[in-house]
Order: sequence, then C-alpha cells, then structure tokens
Amino acid sequence: MSGIEKGISGCYSCLDRLLAKELTICALLPERRHTMLVRKIRSKKTKSFLFLHGAIAAAYDKIPVAGKKIVDGLNRFIEKRKIEVTGPLIWSYKPFKGKLKLRAGFPVKKGTRGREPFAAKTEPTWKSITAEYKGSMAHMFEAWEDFFAAIQRRGLTCHGDRREIYRKWVGFYSRDNITELQIRLKKCKTPPIP
Repeated sequence: MSGIEKGISGCYSCLDRLLAKELTICALLPERRHTMLVRKIRSKKTKSFLFLHGAIAAAYDKIPVAGKKIVDGLNRFIEKRKIEVTGPLIWSYKPFKGKLKLRAGFPVKKGTRGREPFAAKTEPTWKSITAEYKGSMAHMFEAWEDFFAAIQRRGLTCHGDRREIYRKWVGFYSRDNITELQIRLKKCKTPPIP
C-alpha cells in the first residue's frame, strides 16, 4: 500500500465511527471544544443533475482505494468517449448493511449514457445542510465530526445520504483543497442558520 493509500485509508477508516448509524448519527457525537474545521454552514436545496458514476459497497477502510480505482477507470471512460463533464468530482456515501456504499463520479451533460461498470442516473433534488472544509484529506474525519456536531446543535435530523464535492483539488495533503460536505436532511423544518 502506497503512502497516499495509507493516508486515504487512515482518513476514511475513521468514517465507520461516523456512518455506522444511518439515521441517529447526529445525536451520537459529543460537543467539541476547538476551532471549527468547517465553515459556511447553511441549508441548501441541491439541484438535480445527471451523475455518471461507478459504485461499490465495501468495508469503510477499503473505500478509499476502491474509490480511486473507480475514478481512474471513469476518467479513462470519459476521455475515450469525449463526455462533457459539467461539475467537480463527487463521492456520495450511504451506510449499507454494515458497510458503506460509495458512488464516485461526475455531473455530466444531459443525454449522456453510461456503460458497465458506469451508470448515468439522475440525482434527485435534496434538501440538505452543507459546509465548506478547506484542508488536507488527512483531517477530513475531524471536519465531518465538526459538521455533525454543528447539525446536532441545530436539532436537525440526518438522512443516510452524504456527499463530498471536491470544489478545488490540489493534492491529498494540501491545505488548499476545498471540499463541500453535504448531508441530506429528513423532512423537517430547517431553522435559519446564524
């Protein structure tokens, strides 16, 4: 395993502590007393988009390496077929039978068709809460932890669906990466976020 794979695996193997409970996770995290790693927390209605992606259900610690394989293959598929990508890379997560279901891919132009092992499916509109994390993937766990704690303080109820949208990617350990974290909310009234 390369140094990057170990770093990715170390970061995401921690996610099992966060994603083990599909619907009750917000109530499980203790209050943290430090500088928040996430910023710009707000409610958002995400738009529907066509998502070209590969998928896998695996143990949490296997997701980073499997996700990288999906993205590498998908990039070759996109290049070969000259597919028009309309947005940044997205990793979409959902707890699934004690594992994590990952869908990794890109928003693409309407009318794009997938081909095994890649599917092109329309993602529905979500009512979500989002946050921005600027920093290394090595601290992604702490960013998610801060985000869940902020949601808990607001009394919101989480759904099992989560996304990482890589708005700016410099490199795994770069402090300049910008990732949008999204969590789908259950049907409820979202109070204004101060």
